[in-house]
Amino acid sequence: MKRKSATIVLTVALIAFSLAGCSLSASDPVDSVDFDSEPSVEPAEPPPATEEPASESGLEPVAAPTQGAGSSGDWDLSQGRWEAYTTEQGLPSDRIGVLAIDENGYLWIGTNNAGGRFDGDDWEDIVPRFVYVTDIAFDEQGRVWMTDGRGVDVYDNGEITTYDYESGLTSVFTEAILADIRGRIWVGIITGQEPAGCIGGVGFGGINLFEDGAWTWIGTEELFGPSVMDLAQDQSGNVWAVGDGGVAMFDGEEWESMTFPGIENMPSITCVAADPSGSTWIGTKQLGVWVWDGTGWTQYTPDDGLAGNTVWTITFDDAGRAWLGTGTGLSIFDGETWTTFTTEDGLTNNDVRALALAPDGAWIGTWRGLSRVVFQD
Repeated sequence: MKRKSATIVLTVALIAFSLAGCSLSASDPVDSVDFDSEPSVEPAEPPPATEEPASESGLEPVAAPTQGAGSSGDWDLSQGRWEAYTTEQGLPSDRIGVLAIDENGYLWIGTNNAGGRFDGDDWEDIVPRFVYVTDIAFDEQGRVWMTDGRGVDVYDNGEITTYDYESGLTSVFTEAILADIRGRIWVGIITGQEPAGCIGGVGFGGINLFEDGAWTWIGTEELFGPSVMDLAQDQSGNVWAVGDGGVAMFDGEEWESMTFPGIENMPSITCVAADPSGSTWIGTKQLGVWVWDGTGWTQYTPDDGLAGNTVWTITFDDAGRAWLGTGTGLSIFDGETWTTFTTEDGLTNNDVRALALAPDGAWIGTWRGLSRVVFQD
């Protein structure tokens, strides 16, 4: 492993100066971002968060936590009732790219055609149609941050604020977001079809970071490449960034580029997630999943029981099981045994792109609709 320090330069003034030639409007949809290649930021003085209206749109939490509610550790994964949701049930698109459940139990969905909330019966647009929502995060004040082709949209008590070039972002090609334990917002940027990732002007990949009222830009070109596909924070507080060319970890002082043993050309990295035990899981295209335990790597592929070699998303339940969405099914690993679910079990499609766990079951976003497996009624 080779240790490098990423260049952290670019204040708000420099960003604004460098991007003066960019002609892409923050309100224009971005067609050049290809989700198959996978995978906000905060205003300088954000408005105070307010409580969510009780029944703002008639939506109900998908599974609000209740006293004595069961946990995912109790689920028998061979049982459960499967449900399917598509545009016929009101979704804006069948291509589900990200799922997240907030502290009030509301299910948030990002698609290639809008972002919003869904309770199984009703859909509420938050980010409007024809906007490609790639990632969702919640901050300590309960605000919802969504990366999309407009930059970053922040939802607070029914109000949307969009942050773009004029707000200090180096690009509206935002792909990933992390709200860390210190309250900082990390935004992963990808390069677009145009030179340098910005139509008609100068653009940047890397990371946009908001901290202590100031913007900085973190270049990742020397770490693994310019495009950042996903971000995560592990149990030790380290921040992980992954992209088309590899993996890097920030320990609070330095960035360290990391490589997989025996792999000369690092694959395209699709996702990163940290489990409760302290390990970090890295999903790839064509090389399965790699797990860093702090001292070394372990690789899992279909030879070990994983559904497929392309891993799009990873999450963990409170029993410590790893849930992995692959291009050929959903795989769950309990530390010893892999269990895979496909359309034969009830999935709407085997191309699994997003996962969210609720007290009563799991929501599974695929490239042909949304699935839900219910373990409690």
